[in-house]
Amino acid sequence: MPRELPGPSPPRRAGHRRALTRAVSARLGAPVAVAVPLQRHRPTLVLGLAVVELAALAVLMATGSPAALAGLATVAVGLAGVALTNRRRILAVTAGEILVLDATLGGRPRRVLGPAAPGLRLPAPAGLEAGVELDGRRWWIDRTAYARLDRAHQSVTGPA
Repeated sequence: MPRELPGPSPPRRAGHRRALTRAVSARLGAPVAVAVPLQRHRPTLVLGLAVVELAALAVLMATGSPAALAGLATVAVGLAGVALTNRRRILAVTAGEILVLDATLGGRPRRVLGPAAPGLRLPAPAGLEAGVELDGRRWWIDRTAYARLDRAHQSVTGPA
């Protein structure tokens, strides 16, 4: 008797997106329409360093030279430094306002920093990154969070 194969599993990423909004809602103790993760370093910087690290690994594999190993180690240390200094924030869109939360390096909410400045303009999702000004500093929204950014636009301005 032939067995029926299970259907495709649901995408895990969608659950991750809802998990952040639920975690922010639990931290605030109030409903949150959407939570948008921010990072301090430009996503193109992180991506560029990762590409350079892969290129350095390819050179090491092709040549096996000690200089290539030293170059790879240098780039790896630089990438690790960027990863460890890449502070996180979260924009939480609630019914009445946009709140700013501090987050761990992994992006989990820690504490509420306060409401975003009145008149905060959410950037349009375009390219690899979108920047937003918070307290005189630029924070970056990665392309992977563009669906959240789009929902935040809809929550703030209403459906288009």
